[in-house]
Amino acid sequence: MSQFNVLSRPLGRIALASVLSIVLGSTAAFAQARTFHFDIPERTLSQALREFGRVSGQEIIFTEDLVVGVHAAPLRGDFTADSALERLLKGTGLSAERSASGALMIRRQTKARAATESNPLPTARVAPADPQPTLLAQNETPSGPSPSDQQKQAREKKPLQLEEVVVTGSRIPSMARDGAQDVRIYDRNTIDQSGQSTLGDFLNTLPEVGRQTTQAEYGNTAVGHGAATVQLRGLPAGTTLVLVNGRRLETSGSAALADVFDLSNIPLGAVDRIEVLPTGSSAVYGSDAIGGIVNIIMKKDFRGTSVTAGYGAAAGTNSANLSIAWGGQWDNLSISLLGSFEKQSELEGFDRSLTANNDYRKFGGIDAQTFGCNPGNVYTLDGGNLPGTTAPYAAVPHGFSGRPSQQEFAATAGTLNECSSLGYGSLIPPSQREGVYGQVEYQLVPKLALFTEFLGSHSKQENGLSPFDLFGEPGFQQFTVPATNPYNPFGQDVGISYHFADVARDRQDLSTNFYRVVAGARGTWASDWSYELAGWAAHDSTNLTSGPQLNSAAAQAALDSADPATALNPFVDGPAGSGALQNSLFFASKAQFAGSTAGFDATLRGTAFDLPSGPIKVGIGGEHHRDSFYSSASPTPVQPSSLQDSHREQTAGFGEARIPLWAGHSTRDAGDLLDVTLAGRYDNYSDFGGKFTSQEGLEVRPVDPILLRATYGEAFKAPPLYNLYYPTISFPSFVTDPLLNNRLEPVTLHFGGNAQLKPETGTAKTLGIVYTSKAVPTLRIAATLFSVRETNYIQLVSPQVVVNNPALFAGSFTRAPSVGGQPGPITSVNYTYQNFGEIDVKGVDSEFDYSIASHWGTWSPSIRATYTYDYSAALLPGRPKVNFVSVENDNATWAPRWKGTLSLRWLLERWSAAIDGRYIGRYRDADPLPAGNYLSLGNFWYWDANVRYALRDESEARHTLLAHAYLSVGAVNVFDSKPQFSNQFQGFTGGYDAQADIRGRFLYVQLSTRF
Repeated sequence: MSQFNVLSRPLGRIALASVLSIVLGSTAAFAQARTFHFDIPERTLSQALREFGRVSGQEIIFTEDLVVGVHAAPLRGDFTADSALERLLKGTGLSAERSASGALMIRRQTKARAATESNPLPTARVAPADPQPTLLAQNETPSGPSPSDQQKQAREKKPLQLEEVVVTGSRIPSMARDGAQDVRIYDRNTIDQSGQSTLGDFLNTLPEVGRQTTQAEYGNTAVGHGAATVQLRGLPAGTTLVLVNGRRLETSGSAALADVFDLSNIPLGAVDRIEVLPTGSSAVYGSDAIGGIVNIIMKKDFRGTSVTAGYGAAAGTNSANLSIAWGGQWDNLSISLLGSFEKQSELEGFDRSLTANNDYRKFGGIDAQTFGCNPGNVYTLDGGNLPGTTAPYAAVPHGFSGRPSQQEFAATAGTLNECSSLGYGSLIPPSQREGVYGQVEYQLVPKLALFTEFLGSHSKQENGLSPFDLFGEPGFQQFTVPATNPYNPFGQDVGISYHFADVARDRQDLSTNFYRVVAGARGTWASDWSYELAGWAAHDSTNLTSGPQLNSAAAQAALDSADPATALNPFVDGPAGSGALQNSLFFASKAQFAGSTAGFDATLRGTAFDLPSGPIKVGIGGEHHRDSFYSSASPTPVQPSSLQDSHREQTAGFGEARIPLWAGHSTRDAGDLLDVTLAGRYDNYSDFGGKFTSQEGLEVRPVDPILLRATYGEAFKAPPLYNLYYPTISFPSFVTDPLLNNRLEPVTLHFGGNAQLKPETGTAKTLGIVYTSKAVPTLRIAATLFSVRETNYIQLVSPQVVVNNPALFAGSFTRAPSVGGQPGPITSVNYTYQNFGEIDVKGVDSEFDYSIASHWGTWSPSIRATYTYDYSAALLPGRPKVNFVSVENDNATWAPRWKGTLSLRWLLERWSAAIDGRYIGRYRDADPLPAGNYLSLGNFWYWDANVRYALRDESEARHTLLAHAYLSVGAVNVFDSKPQFSNQFQGFTGGYDAQADIRGRFLYVQLSTRF
């Protein structure tokens, strides 16, 4: 079945027909509108212009620096767009001029400050098809004309030209609001109204993020020690490229296993907007973009000082944040500085009923409680009855202390103490983060600007884990108490299980420092060429302390001791020995991780030459960088020290062209009738060699309101340094031998990196349609079919899989010489990372945006949804592909069939409000219950709400703090929906569905002011 045949289904045809009837009906109803009803009270000019744009459908372009501190007179009544704008600008010293594209450009009536073409002041652009401002990528904004150009245009009475903008996924500016690629933009207002407190949590709410990574998983080393990441389309960690201001980041040292950058290093308060390209392509940015790209744009170009403080809480946990920003802009200089502070308290497993009790039999699961309790349990080693009792095991009596006798165990024979050790784990780890971001730009000459930016953070996190104990259960005793132990009342060796309750639980304490600095120059050359040269460096270092961890050999030695002063007494309710004795059995391990990248890049863009249909725009450039990874672990009583220090060089050249094959529309921002984009990039790595990737895009506009678009792109992921160069370690284990009747054989395992790894590869295809119309300027409808394929997937192949597939993994294990014609037993197995596996994901993205003004305010409903109908993965040799759509699994390679958001925004004078519904469709649990059936999970909504109020109309108190202050209150998960029980990993990871909200209802308040 083709990935693009969804609309051939009856339901698809009905839905498409309904959408088209609504669109065409709306177009007819609004096409003849000439005047608009305005009800804009006295407010800041920035607010008034945005409201004017939403009501009239006019595209307004202005710089925030131009309108800051300026107020508009009230506007009420029915007016044409031109007359309404004239009234708003009266007495402000500003005027409007309509460009050839139909957009209205706001400018001073006096001489304007010169700006370079490549990076002037930030521009707010209110597009008629989008109630939110159009946001730009790569830290670039459209420029206004220089003073001489303005004077020349005034003399020649030529209209002001609309400048082009750069969006994520391309290095070529475009005037059209929509291009070949579907770029999702989430502005600061959307981030604030979500109520999420971290960057990772916000990204988890997006429909294009197939499955979320919860904060509880951040402490799981499968992702990284304390690391947060994002996985577009539900593809494996590391296949989504993360950029900051259009430039890639290093692999965080603590997250090297998953080869991702830890998003926790970026303070959410410093983020201006997030742009998401959920389509795999490496032809523009290089490695890692198999699933797509997330471009994080930082705040810049502040004016004055602003302070924002927030606090939020759910039952058992709370968070607080504070950010202070300052900025100034002078004739040739712009400086912006922002500092942030975030603190999150712990949410422990015992704070939630579902994770506090690990007996899941009431849900149909197992009893996942453990016997390592305090008081503990005693077992015989031979299965016979304990002396003085009638059972082979007995519980240590509650409340008992002192020297035990057999009499105490007669009453508890045949019973066992059980406890829920998973409750000690951190569902949300406690953390504290401080961050700083700065940006400076200096206009050296009219066509050359120097710039620099700095991002730094320090974070501390303490991830609580289940405690260490003396483990044992009936039939399996890891620790034994000999008869010579002075506290053993049974006169024979016995097994024991016991928990050191008065020893601190095991914790992972992480302290991370991160910095990123960029410096460069940008400017214009010739008539319409621009360039940018920059160098950058990024580095993170993490210190990890884990413990207290149990020294098993020392613990067994204390159990073996015949001296009452040095022997453990695990037959009591309470401490098994003195504090000094117990502490001597534990140790702390220390490790360090570091990741870094440093390099430079150069980009040149402009018009190659003109065709009759328009100019051919091109972008060319190159980059070079060095990536490094370092890890070291100090020796402990149970393992030697380890060290990995590896690096590689990478050089790339890239080019891109936008070719207008057929012009014809009257306005440039509507786009050409037919455009083609082509991009290619060659990356050369010092370790595995080179890789070429290409990207093609097609835009067809048969009529003004309709855009048909398609893309094809190649992508790759370079083998991670960790997977390539991890030092080899050896240890004993067992495998079953398929040539010797599956006999269990003792072997020596050798694990390490694989220097022969090749890049993972990927292809992505999209086919979409976008409807926008000047007749219905606030309406936008879009649908995109997508198909992503990942091949040569790098995964750790287990020793048993290696042994079972000798043809695929030849030379990876050895046998002893044959005996009597029979194969010799396996003696050693080399298992490591291999290029093996394939994943295909196909689905449909859909969007609906609309905004309507009324006497009761401006209402803006929107819908975002992703429908995934194929997620096929082949990850094991000899196994066919399995479709994991709505089938959760322990490998975390799956996606829900439906994921979407339903939003309603409202704005009236000082008030604004938002209601958001987040939906995840039904999916099957990862593992079966003991009865063999699977639970059905998902199919739930989470509702969030936010209300914002300006404490005073800015026109009433222009010189007080309240003039620019607002108060915002809200709730995430308003109805306190509880997570569902999940049997993933047979319930031994906490027993709750990780896609749900374990935090529960989260209430928050935020206060902000500017002066």
